[in-house]
Amino acid sequence: LKAIKAEGGITIAQDEKSAKYYDLPRSAVAAGFVDLVLAPKEIAQELIKISEHPYVPYLETEKAEELLPQSDLEKIFSLLRKGKGV
Repeated sequence: LKAIKAEGGITIAQDEKSAKYYDLPRSAVAAGFVDLVLAPKEIAQELIKISEHPYVPYLETEKAEELLPQSDLEKIFSLLRKGKGV
């Protein structure tokens, strides 16, 4: 999270009420590296808002594949597909 913040990224943690295990998000919030604390559905909505913001550059799929090895990219997509409401 510290590295994400250092590069100007936005960090989100799941809120305590909706998390089965909240130790990791709580630690991140306590360390001061979290911008938003939201429920899963709110996280999904916020990601959509962020992705549609005019100041967020669009990264073409081909370019994303160059930045991340295909196997890592596939893992990310798989995790997103398995998530509830995302």
